[in-house]
Amino acid sequence: MNAPSLERAAPSDEHAVSPVIGIVLMVGITVIMAAIIAGFVMGMIPDEPSQPTVNLEFHQQDETVTIAHAGGDDFDAAGVRITGDGMTGELRATANSSSGGVDATTWGNSTSTGDSFTLAEDSDAGLDDGGGTVQVVWDAGDGSTPMDRFEYDGGA
Repeated sequence: MNAPSLERAAPSDEHAVSPVIGIVLMVGITVIMAAIIAGFVMGMIPDEPSQPTVNLEFHQQDETVTIAHAGGDDFDAAGVRITGDGMTGELRATANSSSGGVDATTWGNSTSTGDSFTLAEDSDAGLDDGGGTVQVVWDAGDGSTPMDRFEYDGGA
């Protein structure tokens, strides 16, 4: 005869709770990730404007320096300033031709390849007659990034 056993066999329809919790968590994480990605794709979550990738060319002739957009992304010149120790002041790249230090500009909204900005020596905000660095800076949100720079030799 078999000795009676004190152990009771577990019914086969009982399952552990942890696989159910795992599945619920996986579904929840997937739904949250899908919502975040959809927000970026559909433009609901704003992103910071990035600095344009631009090839700038600098040409010096006597007492003027021309900064030309030679290729790359189109950009709004309102986000650009021209500064440096080769300047007597700071200029915005959308300055009109009547501002001090600016000979001519075709930079404006949607500046593209072929547009240029010409600086001249001037006491208000132009090239320093002693020379120095002229720097084109991209201003975006809470910071600024140099786009390119040129060594001006003072109208030699």
